[in-house]
Amino acid sequence: MLRDDFRVRPRNVQAVIGSRAIMECSPPRGVPEPVVTWKKDEKELRIQDDNRISIHPAGNLIIEN
Repeated sequence: MLRDDFRVRPRNVQAVIGSRAIMECSPPRGVPEPVVTWKKDEKELRIQDDNRISIHPAGNLIIEN
């Protein structure tokens, strides 16, 4: 059961080449706590396959370089 809607709406992000880009995600709270996954081109990102990509515990997608 989700308590409410997403707390932050998705927005476009721009980054300088070589810097870090952070795409924010604030999922709704729920029981059990929601698990955040990210998709690109309708496919789930496999962060274990790319050491530049990580997901912060709060759900933000972090892309290095």
